Amino acid sequence: MRIGIIGSGSIGLLFAACLSKNHRIHLYCRRTEQLHQLQQGILLNGKPVAMDNIKTATTEDVPEKVDLWIVAVKQYHLLSLASFFGKIPADTPILFLQNGMGHLDYLGTLEHRNLFLGVVEHGALKKSDREVLHTGAGQTRIALFGGREETFVNIHRLIHTPDFPFILEKDYRGMLVGKLVANAIINPLTAIFQVKNGELLQNPYFFRLMKETFLEIQEVLQLDSPEQSFQNVIRICEKTKENESSMLRDLKRSKETEIEAIIGYLLKEAEKKGVETKLLRFLYIGIKGLENKR
Repeated sequence: MRIGIIGSGSIGLLFAACLSKNHRIHLYCRRTEQLHQLQQGILLNGKPVAMDNIKTATTEDVPEKVDLWIVAVKQYHLLSLASFFGKIPADTPILFLQNGMGHLDYLGTLEHRNLFLGVVEHGALKKSDREVLHTGAGQTRIALFGGREETFVNIHRLIHTPDFPFILEKDYRGMLVGKLVANAIINPLTAIFQVKNGELLQNPYFFRLMKETFLEIQEVLQLDSPEQSFQNVIRICEKTKENESSMLRDLKRSKETEIEAIIGYLLKEAEKKGVETKLLRFLYIGIKGLENKR
């Protein structure tokens, strides 16, 4: 299968390296500087990836004709890709891998007929423009957002392998909510306090903030199984206890964070429902302040 991957961050590089074992990959990046680096070859965990099945280009180039597009850019870059999306045939399936839920309204404006959503549960760390570390093997859960279920199931059959699994989910909203809750607690707290994920569990005061943040999120989202949802956040913290969150890494690198896609979405939902969210608003303003400082 021919797969186009838009975005050459940690997830884009990881997916290109792993999927190229069985598919032809067209990898697109934004910067020509990165393109020149990628033309020297991708490094996965310090080892060269065979580039026979990987071609690289920038998003300024004309999109190749492929069987599936995977969009691995951060949510705030989606609008800048409008011209690129406009050149993709309407019947070509597109899988979006963004954090948060703020992009759902935007996806509803696209003319493409088969849209999928995904949640990535792999650990990945970008070391340079051409090197990525696979820091934790996981899976990618995918769900149908709009289009033909037959197309969705067929794509899953083609890309799923035991060593790089894709798991079918029936409810895209429930799938995204689970990831959103974890991101909304772990990311901003670790970023503000400059700690690894595990310290949120080890420090009783940070853990208290986790619980209080969760209570506000629960009130906004009206979660069906709140106890199970919070236990899931704890499991993620335990599993990634030695990791730095993506939001903390973004701040350290003076990059824009995904606070708008995560907490920003929750604040908009809270406003619609008339729910007071003092702690979530503090986290939002605090992260925006740290972004501004850098």
